Amino acid sequence: MSTLERIVTVRPAYDCIGVRPCVHGSENCKPGTGGSHGRHNAEMHMTVRGPDAEVTLVISTGWDLPTVPAHHRLARNGEYPRGAFVEFHTARPCYEDQDRREPQPGDTCYGWPGCYVNSGYTMADEPTRLLVERGSDAVWAWLENQYAEAQMDVAKVNASLT
Repeated sequence: MSTLERIVTVRPAYDCIGVRPCVHGSENCKPGTGGSHGRHNAEMHMTVRGPDAEVTLVISTGWDLPTVPAHHRLARNGEYPRGAFVEFHTARPCYEDQDRREPQPGDTCYGWPGCYVNSGYTMADEPTRLLVERGSDAVWAWLENQYAEAQMDVAKVNASLT
């Protein structure tokens, strides 16, 4: 599946409790009051993208900002990295009556007029284990296999609609 694009992005950690102003630029976020975005560690996203679908593994890294107090730092718990979820974006539905999602700011569905989204939260455990034990090549192979399966699901649905 060498025609698939492989993309790695890391979304930064944030601390809207101990840092002012809000890292998201929100006027409604009130750091230190309980009415903020809270704290979140950095996330690594590994994506395979084709012309009409993409599959992304989201991994919580446990990497926190230095402003996060030591007793709140996730990496100290020995549970990271941890797979958060696997997300599927397709230009066509994967099953009958699947809801179409309108384009959102920051969406990854490049060039599509909306998409169909599925997420698997327990699916992230296996590719995260592969990343730690065998490295990124094993994860790319796993994601490419998931991409192929999603394409087969789309083909089945489209065949049943004609």
